[in-house]
Amino acid sequence: MEIKNLVDIYEKYIEKYRETETFIGFDGRKWQGISGRQFQKLGRNLSSFLKSQGVEKGDKVLLVANDRTEWHLSDYAILSIGAVVVPVYSTLNAKDTAFIAVHSEAKCAIVSSPLIADKLSDGEKFVGNLNEVVVMEHKSNLRREGLLYFDEALKLGEEISMSSKVDMLNAKIDEEDIASIIYTSGTTGEIKGVILSHKNFVSNAGAVLERFELSDDDCAMVFLPLAHSFERLTNYAYMWGELKISYAESIDKLISNMQDVKPTIICSVPRFFEKVYVKIIENASSSFYLKRNFIHYGMKVAKKWAKSKTMDKKINVFILVMKFFFDLTFYRRIRKMFGGRIRFFASGGAPLNVDLQAFFYGVGIKIIQGYGLTETSPILTADDEKIHFGSVGKPLSNVEIKIAEDGEILAKGPNVMKGYFKNEEDTKESFTEDGFFKTGDIGHLDNKGRLFITDRKKEIIVTSQGKNIAPQIIESQLLQNEYVAQAVVVGDNKPYPGALIYPNWDNVIAYAERKKINFNLVQDLIENQQINNLFKDVLKKANVHLSRFERLRTFAILPEELTIEKGEITPTLKLKRKVILQNYKFLVDKMYSHSAIVVTH
Repeated sequence: MEIKNLVDIYEKYIEKYRETETFIGFDGRKWQGISGRQFQKLGRNLSSFLKSQGVEKGDKVLLVANDRTEWHLSDYAILSIGAVVVPVYSTLNAKDTAFIAVHSEAKCAIVSSPLIADKLSDGEKFVGNLNEVVVMEHKSNLRREGLLYFDEALKLGEEISMSSKVDMLNAKIDEEDIASIIYTSGTTGEIKGVILSHKNFVSNAGAVLERFELSDDDCAMVFLPLAHSFERLTNYAYMWGELKISYAESIDKLISNMQDVKPTIICSVPRFFEKVYVKIIENASSSFYLKRNFIHYGMKVAKKWAKSKTMDKKINVFILVMKFFFDLTFYRRIRKMFGGRIRFFASGGAPLNVDLQAFFYGVGIKIIQGYGLTETSPILTADDEKIHFGSVGKPLSNVEIKIAEDGEILAKGPNVMKGYFKNEEDTKESFTEDGFFKTGDIGHLDNKGRLFITDRKKEIIVTSQGKNIAPQIIESQLLQNEYVAQAVVVGDNKPYPGALIYPNWDNVIAYAERKKINFNLVQDLIENQQINNLFKDVLKKANVHLSRFERLRTFAILPEELTIEKGEITPTLKLKRKVILQNYKFLVDKMYSHSAIVVTH
């Protein structure tokens, strides 16, 4: 069938799985899903209910939930009546959730729990134009009086459908109709609503399918929030490509879930791979001498083989022999950890460290990088089967990329947003005179048309010496260390860069115990000279990979973890640098005072 809008994608998918299960989740006992026939019926019932609440074509409906079948059901039901989906992260704080509900002028909301419903209430009534909030939670012990639940809404919708005999899926949807307003996470400014049409999403999903060959043997696992434009768009591509979809329980259970489901494709962010990499290093550190050296050497072989392979260089015979040996032992265990069937991970949201990508490629786990923004639906570029480390790939077939004089990446294509909701000024400022969208990212194209990202235009650190430094690259180096949980590079208008570090306290405490360091509280370790020396070594190891002007000369240990609740990171774990610098100004000032800890090269 011809795909003109997102409802067409759902209908195509429903037909494929009419009598078999997909949208598979774990209910605490077993993995189970829903058939296309059931999905369509429930979707129509929910559409009926929404219509009964006054939701018409063009109206906005808030969708605040974790990944689950009901998320896709709600998305399908809202889109089917020509209404607009306003997805929100379930982890977003109450203030911002309520702001989005009011600013978007949403008529209804569908949320995953009573706690989220509370975020949309001022104590007496729902905020803004909301006339109803439907709660997905179905466990009887978690239900509360006074709230409407998903099963109740479906039942009401079914009764309405049967009595009115109206097919709620007959809304005439034009490709230029608004499908969604997605509010950006605001790492560098205020929250803005990105207006995306059916055409924006459909053109992007179609171009992604052109780039990657999918087959009946493929199955996808979802673990990034579906409110994230990257995960949402790839889910439309999965459905269009007719892949079976499963939901991971959480990021903490992703590894065990992969072993159960054995997916072939997963979308992820670099932080996941950094954590796995650190776990492997931790395992080596806690092992006896021979095993520790076995793991470290295996990691080196994987990287050397991968870099030679992807650059079409002749591979040393000894490396080939060792690669064969590790494939049968060390690498095999890592592949099995991911379920054993992974064809590739798609990574986005932040730059992926080259050594990290090379290591996983060497062990047989291909990580394909892509690049894009919410404003571009979101994918602009992606690797294909031929990976080039450090690059985020070539533009999709219907996307044009060029580089401005100041290095900013500019983009044009059918996937670029219609604008910002109720914000004409920012919309106008986001485009060049010839219609290219200003991404706010700095990068360059090589002679093969591959794109390389340097950093965010607004996040470039300029030292007092006039040196431009991209903080994300340095942070990525730090995060590969087993003693670092979070890292923020600072140094704007300072003589040299430094780092705020939140330690991996489990590993630091283990180190302190091995070294017989006496302490009662964590604060004792923060002030301990041996621990300070440990982190000096952490910085020195990162500095090996950096240019002289990029090298870290000072650091401070953060007393608390950076959190979403404090507004320091976004729900997709991006740093809100302005907030962090405000919250920890006293530490930054200390890093550049006479009492600073100085790291010598």
